[in-house]
Amino acid sequence: MKKIVSVLVGVSVFLGISGINLVVDTNFSHVEAAVVAQQDSSQKMPAKSKVKSSLIKMTGKYDNVKTGRLYGTMISKEEKVIAGVSLGSSFESIIKSLGKPDKIDYIGNRISAVTYGGIYFSNFMGSEEMYMITVSNRDAVTARGVAVGDTLEKVYSLYGQPDTVSQDKDSWFYGRFMPMTDNVAGIRFVHDGNRVTKIIIL
Repeated sequence: MKKIVSVLVGVSVFLGISGINLVVDTNFSHVEAAVVAQQDSSQKMPAKSKVKSSLIKMTGKYDNVKTGRLYGTMISKEEKVIAGVSLGSSFESIIKSLGKPDKIDYIGNRISAVTYGGIYFSNFMGSEEMYMITVSNRDAVTARGVAVGDTLEKVYSLYGQPDTVSQDKDSWFYGRFMPMTDNVAGIRFVHDGNRVTKIIIL
């Protein structure tokens, strides 16, 4: 398989890659990740919602909190699993479990990300362990059963009130975070005002 070289020069360099910019920030973090996910044509994303959910104005438990301490609820290791792969797994173990990826990204001679359909497993600056999972279509569900395309009502029924909601009201975050830092760990549901469009576990 031809190696695809990915050059990462700090988290802010990823703006605009493939027209996708995911900011794992909900008023508190500056972590950015470019998600280049191949989508299975048989499981394409649902069309953007024309109506808005009644939960569109949902607020988080810890919106607009002060800096300097951790807020939120720690998500268990069991919650940080997609397609049987746990956050923090090595790329070697991911490939052994799921087989040959659709795409492999490299930093130098080290794997930086692997893609299986709409599931993107990535690390940071060449570390050997995978630190983030992004799901961009219905190829996988969270441990509690939420998939891309599900409604905000379903997310709320399974997860409750978010720990924090982004300023643009386009994502809900559940987990632990320290405002204005990259100290973030949990699950983020990006949505279009009605349905989930991406799931990020970090």
